[in-house]
Amino acid sequence: MAITLNPPLREILSFDAYTCGSSGLPEWIRIPVYHAVAEFPDSELDAIFLTGDLQFYDRRDVPEGDRRLMGLVVAEELLNLSLAKMIPAAAQIGIVLTGDFYAIPSLAKRGGLGDVTPIWEAFADVFRWVVGVAGNHDAFEGETVFPARLLNRENTFPLNGPSDLLELDSLWIGGISGIIGNPLKAWRHTGDELVEQADLLLAEALDLFILHEGPRGSERAMRGCETLNMVLERAAQLPAITVFGHCHWPQPLDQSLGTLLNTDACAVLLTRPGAPMHL
Repeated sequence: MAITLNPPLREILSFDAYTCGSSGLPEWIRIPVYHAVAEFPDSELDAIFLTGDLQFYDRRDVPEGDRRLMGLVVAEELLNLSLAKMIPAAAQIGIVLTGDFYAIPSLAKRGGLGDVTPIWEAFADVFRWVVGVAGNHDAFEGETVFPARLLNRENTFPLNGPSDLLELDSLWIGGISGIIGNPLKAWRHTGDELVEQADLLLAEALDLFILHEGPRGSERAMRGCETLNMVLERAAQLPAITVFGHCHWPQPLDQSLGTLLNTDACAVLLTRPGAPMHL
């Protein structure tokens, strides 16, 4: 049974964050959180929280060592909302991470490559499960492979290709980390490699197809990878939801190829009908 998403999305809260702007100086940005109702298979799962590309810090008016990556802030606030019974209980919320959670703490330069293991662990420590992919700015304990400390956790599922296909709460989930690019660089695939992996995953009836780099959407401002459009267009069955980031969209939802959710610098909370929501 696939997820059925009932749009539209509505914004329910937002986070203030800081990043390096195009001028090379720190700038403020707002990270919106959207909500929609979704039908899940019968299980104890009441909600799925999806986010990515949180390459920001919470403060700029404190020393670098006191700034917190936004992934940590979001995980903490989501737990606080759950404890306050404003959203479902943490034990009934699954987390989907679409990659790119690192930013240079000086806020003097965009990009960088740094350790995001603590962000995965912050979500996994309190929520039902965490599943996701790595982005091209993510490292784990100094390496660009998923570390044993994540792979060995019972509720944490990093994905990077067909061998990682899994079922969680009656949902079939697959994903591919990284982007198309020079394979000698972190989390890069050739176009042919990406097509091969995606074709194998899309041979299954996926409920969630998790990517870092995603397809383009139906509007000009919805930038993306044409190769992934080609793969999705020829799939025998589209995933119920394809979720990704990497390229920012002015709005997160597009339904030109099934349901496309772009979580670049935002988050989406999907709750089953009747789940507690007091936001």
